[in-house]
Amino acid sequence: MQKPARAHLVLLPMIACLVLFCSPVDVAGQAPEDTGHRRDKPADATELAAIAARGRAIAAYDAAAWHATDEVQALHPKEGLVRMYIGRQTTAGWLVAFGKMNDAKDAFLLAFETTPSADPLHPTVMSHDPAVEDRGEWFKVARAFDTGRDAFGKASRPYNIVVLPVPDKSWFVYVYPAATTNDVFPTGGDVRYRVSGDGTKILDTHRMHASILEFKMDLTQKMSFHTAFLDDAPEDTDVANALMMGGTPAIIATKKFVYRIAADGTPTYVDTTEAFMKELKK
Repeated sequence: MQKPARAHLVLLPMIACLVLFCSPVDVAGQAPEDTGHRRDKPADATELAAIAARGRAIAAYDAAAWHATDEVQALHPKEGLVRMYIGRQTTAGWLVAFGKMNDAKDAFLLAFETTPSADPLHPTVMSHDPAVEDRGEWFKVARAFDTGRDAFGKASRPYNIVVLPVPDKSWFVYVYPAATTNDVFPTGGDVRYRVSGDGTKILDTHRMHASILEFKMDLTQKMSFHTAFLDDAPEDTDVANALMMGGTPAIIATKKFVYRIAADGTPTYVDTTEAFMKELKK
């Protein structure tokens, strides 16, 4: 079975410490309080398909970053050279860039870039010494990354950040908890920001899950289950988490509706929560 992703943050303290935040703050204070997204009907097929697409992209981004950071770490980057890693999907596959913003915040200093190779576990690394000033696509992604990171604020544990393009030319910036050991998988406590196309403004804040749950990694388990009360539809990270936990199907119970996430990340409506719970009690 596929090895679960996010291990790159366990294996790569250099990247984790630079990209993430380690100052104490309450988890609940990481994003504005969300009053919830109530609905009278379950999410339809079109909405579920869009959730699945975004969740699969998060998982693919995470996996690409995992393998890319393994290769870059092996080169022993100089201290201070890398402050973030960012990904971008192309027709050739996922590219991952490592570097930092310059002092003027008008360019991304590209120190390393990975491209797909014949072996998906070992992408090809290109090193730039000195770092290349990028004001193109990498710069746009990096600025959206910075804006989402700043909006999220400091936290008491490591977090991952994923930046994905939105069809309207804005960005989705996902902030979700990173694993700190190889045997425990954290979920929840996550936020999705929509950031302006130029990467400078938060257009919308969508808190996906309130609390962080930690699952003991067991790739023999047949199903996971958790409740999600901020929305009555599954979240993008529900799909991503099922995939990153090795393709473990999941049952998601909201206040009104229950959904199932299949091993391939496909979400489907199951039943109302009331009817589902009654059936469980039989």
